Amino acid sequence: MPELHFGASTDGFECLPLYYYDENGKRSDNISDWSLNQYYSQYGKKGVTKESIFHYVYAILYNPKYRIEYEQNLKREFPWIPFIKISSNGVIGANN
Repeated sequence: MPELHFGASTDGFECLPLYYYDENGKRSDNISDWSLNQYYSQYGKKGVTKESIFHYVYAILYNPKYRIEYEQNLKREFPWIPFIKISSNGVIGANN
């Protein structure tokens, strides 16, 4: 069980694990099938799994550019996770 105030200076923080467990100990995905289908529609099915989505979101949230650009929003609302588009010349940018 995570301690939600560990490492927080004044406020708690959100903890969103890959899995959650019900009262009987049954493990369930914390990423919904709806979310999985959203990623399929953006990137196709090859290589897209709930675990890869988890790592993608983690990478976005800890990207210094993202944290600077959305600094004020991150202080007051749940993070927005953009779909990343990689152009044919290798340039990465927001897709939505």
